[in-house]
Amino acid sequence: MAAETSAGQAEPILVGHDIFDLTTSTWRGSLKVYRPIWVHAEGPLAWVASEDGELRALSLHDGAERWRRDLPAEPTLLALGHDEIAVATRDEVWAFDRYTGAARELLWLEDAEVEHLAAVGQHLAVALTDNRVLILNVTTGETVATLLPQPTDRSDLPPNQRPIGPGAVHPHTTTLLPTRRMTFCVVTELDRHYDLRCIDPWGGLVWRERVEHTAESWVDGVARVLDKRIALRGMGQRWLLFAPCGPGEESILVRLANGGRTTLPFEVTAVVEDDDGQVCGLLAVDAEEPEQLAWCDPDTGAARWTLHFDFAPCDQATATRGPHGLVIALYHTFQREVVVFAVDEATGQTRWRERLEIPASSYRLRHEFNRVTLAQHRSAIVVRMLQEPRAFLRVLDPETGRCAFPARAELLPPTS
Repeated sequence: MAAETSAGQAEPILVGHDIFDLTTSTWRGSLKVYRPIWVHAEGPLAWVASEDGELRALSLHDGAERWRRDLPAEPTLLALGHDEIAVATRDEVWAFDRYTGAARELLWLEDAEVEHLAAVGQHLAVALTDNRVLILNVTTGETVATLLPQPTDRSDLPPNQRPIGPGAVHPHTTTLLPTRRMTFCVVTELDRHYDLRCIDPWGGLVWRERVEHTAESWVDGVARVLDKRIALRGMGQRWLLFAPCGPGEESILVRLANGGRTTLPFEVTAVVEDDDGQVCGLLAVDAEEPEQLAWCDPDTGAARWTLHFDFAPCDQATATRGPHGLVIALYHTFQREVVVFAVDEATGQTRWRERLEIPASSYRLRHEFNRVTLAQHRSAIVVRMLQEPRAFLRVLDPETGRCAFPARAELLPPTS
């Protein structure tokens, strides 16, 4: 969310349209933009793509505009590379120099649309709705490699039969994930399994694995039903987490370095890493007590301690480890709130607890957050609750958990 400098200071962050300085705990100014859709912030700059088809680079120190460019259509996706920022519309992809705004058209499509973007260094991966994945050099505009669509695994089923159950989605969706090893992880969800491919920036295959997600069962010995059991839940610096869609299933950790996997006989809701990307603990659902989460040893799976909360079920949980210790956030759909705990990692004792109510005005057609993320800085804990097409931020005092500036407007477009 905000970059830490060598002097231990943090770059400012955005809370709504307002710029908050994490180092001095002061407000620096506001970004003046018209109906922003996507925002990326890194270092001293923020890049804002707005509904009126404009891309702006703005200073996070005073809100001043550095450059502005017109887009050919409404932006749908943004991805931040080494020196460029890539912007996708429905059927085009453009690259802009981060600092000058110099532009080049990378891709124009006639028979497909852009579904996902990810950038690694000078290379951009583009997933298309026809299931191709293109690797582009953002400096030259050259197409470096093309990954062809994956074959269906539904050839033996009637045309009208689809996976059902919690988390079931339309088949052949592709997610692109940049890794810290300067590779792309291409996750293609087919009808009965995830196809995982780790590729280098030139399209070379590093490893490939398969994770089954759907089981076949029979109803009354007549009807064959496909029931989705497991789904991609998260990504860390060195792993992918596949967690069960329902009770009584196992979780799978896949290592990004080599595709190796660890199977755990319980539902993992969050994997917590240290600064080096090593897994230091697992946050797991307690099968016997739905109002408890267990903090588990990553090697043995044994529970070190449990955290009790006063609502069940918990729809989503996440955790982060940083300068203020272990911080856990729980989201509950029905109560429309996120509960944040600061916990002693060794004993599980709660240092403070804060309830963050989600504004009722935010509820439109969708009543479920896509995800909750946490970021720890030296002077603040930032809680980000993403609910497309909006997101909500809270800046918390790390000593008390209280909202540092509760009076500020806190609507924010989706950010990276």
